[in-house]
Amino acid sequence: MSDLFKKGGAVISADIPCRPLVICAWGAHGGYLDQDETMLGWLEEAGVEPMALKILPCGLPAHPLYLPAALNPIPYRGRDATSGGAA
Repeated sequence: MSDLFKKGGAVISADIPCRPLVICAWGAHGGYLDQDETMLGWLEEAGVEPMALKILPCGLPAHPLYLPAALNPIPYRGRDATSGGAA
């Protein structure tokens, strides 16, 4: 795991609460090494409600590259909450 990822919690704690909206959009590979769960934990600690533009069948938030621009953000609770734990 990179030093940058290890320091991510501090960055999230300092910066993210200042943002009016946080969109999770890491795509189908965001669950690698449970990095998605780590990020969601940091967001929860910061008191931020994570959102997504679309949730993939595997329960991860879709990457926005090929999504329609007209999508509205929806609450994102994590892959366990949306897919029964399948990733």
